[in-house]
Order: sequence, then C-alpha cells, then structure tokens
Amino acid sequence: MRKTLSIILVWRWLFAIFVISVAGVAATPYKGEIHTTRTIVGTIINKNLDLVTVCSQEHPGQIITLSTNPKSERLTLLPGDQIIVEYSPDYIIRTISKQG
Repeated sequence: MRKTLSIILVWRWLFAIFVISVAGVAATPYKGEIHTTRTIVGTIINKNLDLVTVCSQEHPGQIITLSTNPKSERLTLLPGDQIIVEYSPDYIIRTISKQG
C-alpha cells in the first residue's frame, strides 16, 4: 500500500512538472516570423541606387539611412521630396510613397 502511494505521488509530481513546463513554453512569445514595420514621415536628404537618407518631420534632427529591397523597383523620388516610408527593423524599405 505504501509503495503504491509513493508511486502515485511521484507520477503526480512528474505530471505537474510537465504541465508547468508546457505552460511556460506556450506563454513565451515567438519572434521568429513576426515582422513589425516602422513608419517615418520626412524629407529625402540623399538618394543613390541602394540607400535613401531621410530626415524625420515628426522628430527634428532624426536622420535615418534606409536600404532598398533588391526586389523593389528603382525609386523615382528626388532629394527634397516629402515621403512616407514603412521599413523593417533591419532598416530595409518595405513601402515608400510621396506625400501630396
């Protein structure tokens, strides 16, 4: 009787540890496939084939250099144009559009 009781307690303990570990893994956020985009509204300062330097209108003095996506078409924008840019955390342009 005593041996059976201890076996049951050990199995309950192992099951509780398993449930806690599964709940911990399930509650941890996964960041592998989540793609967040950031947005900046500003003016183009400099542009070449692979890079665009933008000065933010919302935060004066903030200057960001973004790279173009190799699959995107060539930008027809010029320095001085007012733009809205969505970009990835890796500073790669996802979308870019001219204001006005």
